[in-house]
Amino acid sequence: MKNALQDTSPSAYNWPGKPVDRAVMLEFLQQILQDKMYNNFQHYALATPGVQRPFAAFFKLRLCWFFEFEGKGGLQAAFDGALSRHNITPGDVVITASNAIPDNEGDINIYSGFTIAFHMHLIRLHYVRSVKNSLQNNIYYHTIRPASGVLSHLTDALNVLIHTPGTNRQERCRPIIEAIVRQLYYEVSSEDLPAEKPAWNIARRIKDYLDHNYHRRINCSSTCEALNVNRTYATEVFHKSYQMSMQKYIQSLRLEAAVNMLINEEKIKIKDISFSCGFSSPCYFIKVFREKYGCTPEDFRKRKI
Repeated sequence: MKNALQDTSPSAYNWPGKPVDRAVMLEFLQQILQDKMYNNFQHYALATPGVQRPFAAFFKLRLCWFFEFEGKGGLQAAFDGALSRHNITPGDVVITASNAIPDNEGDINIYSGFTIAFHMHLIRLHYVRSVKNSLQNNIYYHTIRPASGVLSHLTDALNVLIHTPGTNRQERCRPIIEAIVRQLYYEVSSEDLPAEKPAWNIARRIKDYLDHNYHRRINCSSTCEALNVNRTYATEVFHKSYQMSMQKYIQSLRLEAAVNMLINEEKIKIKDISFSCGFSSPCYFIKVFREKYGCTPEDFRKRKI
């Protein structure tokens, strides 16, 4: 992957990450196909409802390939519904359900991995590399729209299989994983991007950044600072491109994430949902939720049960 990372430097990719051109991420997909990494050993992290997420990253399905993994430890999650730790070796694949995000556990010297996450509004391709808990690279690319058509059917099929334990599950999943990567490579490489106008590029970069980091304590100022763009100009082009302000868009993402948690995570407290989705306080969360939906989060949850 030298070509994909030749222009990167450790200082350039401090958390919370940097959007990159799709060509960079296509190289990772190509590597997975060329090295037949869909044949690697699979781990199935399938948390049960009520298991706390580390953040409100809502996705339908997530595949993560470990390119490097050096040190003691592994991943801790609700693997097949039972909390446990799995030892990981380079080349392993972790397939994650929408309510499970494994946590690294142990003394890990080097870690790098490539992730495909199928979100509600987009597909995220994400590469990260860490050396002794120091983040060296953290880059991502977001598609314009979510999975649809053939790709959506493939992810549905894999989602069914990963929830069906059995001695042959590994073999049954492999051809579907390969098909997903091949179809995704085709769709990303042929994605019809809007005209390469400077204003649109800035608006798109801002949207990608907000989509990637809404659960963090970000705002218009911190976003523009992170992307090194003028706030006044960025505010104008974002509003013109998406017909809403940056702050309004951040709030809409957080509220949508909160609704998802209220419906699917009945055991998680309201205050934990508010912080998990990036709201500054439970009181502010309740205020904006009531303004949007006409009821409190607690009342909304009771109606949906």
